[in-house]
Amino acid sequence: MSQNHDDSLVYCPFDSTESKVDPNFLFPRHQLYFCPFCQLHRAPYQTYFKIESRFCSSCLTEFRKESKRYTCSKNCFICPECASDMKITVRDHDKGAKSFKFRCTECPYIFQTSIFCSPKPLRDIIESDKNDSFSRLCNDIKNGVLKGQTENRVSDQTRKNLELMNKATRQETRMSEVKKYPLPRRLTMRKSIYCVKCNTMVSTPI
Repeated sequence: MSQNHDDSLVYCPFDSTESKVDPNFLFPRHQLYFCPFCQLHRAPYQTYFKIESRFCSSCLTEFRKESKRYTCSKNCFICPECASDMKITVRDHDKGAKSFKFRCTECPYIFQTSIFCSPKPLRDIIESDKNDSFSRLCNDIKNGVLKGQTENRVSDQTRKNLELMNKATRQETRMSEVKKYPLPRRLTMRKSIYCVKCNTMVSTPI
């Protein structure tokens, strides 16, 4: 296929009866779908999608499509510096205590957890280790503003947010560099794409 053909534009108007061409509705071919029922190209704005499933691309755990979770709940983490995979090793301590070390497989980033005695998920261990100034500020906002608040108190939420932000600004010169922690891996979605007009599943982008 020639380069000129690959770069050609297809007109997918909002109103097919409009005689004047609107350049806002010209789309590159590689962005388009095809509806087998309408026998027409469909631009992204002329389609909608349904999530069929969610899964982790690392451990392959499947999650219900109705779930509101967007990150893996297992021990799958990525580097906060370069988003690469992380190697996790465990170290045994006295009286059955343990600690974990997260090492990026691509860059020098390393994170060492604190020593703990009772078993708990790695996600909770990382959360309990977040004691830097920025993490404490985020926790203050979460607990002081969002927790237990209702929609009819938006003004109170805004006021408290501003107070916390103002406090953080005053302390900015004393705040240490924001510490970065291992991030839970985001889930991958399997989805089907449909034509808005006839609700028929469209083919993959051309």
